[in-house]
Amino acid sequence: MSDLNLSSILSELSTCDSDRQVMALDQYFRLPTSSVSESQNRSVVSAAVKAMEISDNPYPVAEKVLRFGAEKIQPLIDLLARNTSSEVATLAALILVKNNYNQGVPFLVDEVKHSGVYFVIASRALASAGCADHVNYVFEKLRQHTVFLNSEFPSTDDEVALSLLNDLDTLNVQVPSDIRSKLYGL
Repeated sequence: MSDLNLSSILSELSTCDSDRQVMALDQYFRLPTSSVSESQNRSVVSAAVKAMEISDNPYPVAEKVLRFGAEKIQPLIDLLARNTSSEVATLAALILVKNNYNQGVPFLVDEVKHSGVYFVIASRALASAGCADHVNYVFEKLRQHTVFLNSEFPSTDDEVALSLLNDLDTLNVQVPSDIRSKLYGL
C-alpha cells in the first residue's frame, strides 16, 4: 500500500464522522492483503479502534473492527482499560467475547445489569460464550416484564423477553418457578 493511501485512510479514521470512518475501512479492506505490510496493518487497526472511541456513531465502526484478525485484540483490551463511554466499552467487549477473550465479560454483565442500549446483544454474547454471570440480572428483567395475554402481536418487550429466555436455554439454566408461572401461566 502506498504511503498516500495509508495517510488518506488514517486521516479519515481520525475524524469523528462514522460515515467517513466506515468508508475508509471499506477502502482498506478492498486492498489486496499482499500490498499491506504488517506495520501498516497495525497502524490501521490502532486507528480503527481509536475511531470507535471518537466516532459520532461507534456501532458501524465496531462492525468493521470485528473484521480484523487477532491484531485487534490488544488495542481493544487497551481501550477497555481507558475511561471511555459505556457504549464504546460495550462494543469493544462484544468483539472481545466474540473472539473468546474474557476481558469483555464484566462490561457485558454491566450492560445487562443496567439495561444499556445493547443489553439484549450483550446477554446473547455472554450466553453464546457459555458465561452465566449475568443470569440473575436476566431473571430480574423477566420478573419485571409485563405479559400481555390478549395481545395479538408481540411487543418489543415480549421479543426482549423471548430473547432472554432463549439465552437461558442456551446456557441450560432452569427458569425459576415464579417466572415460569408469570410468563407461561403455569
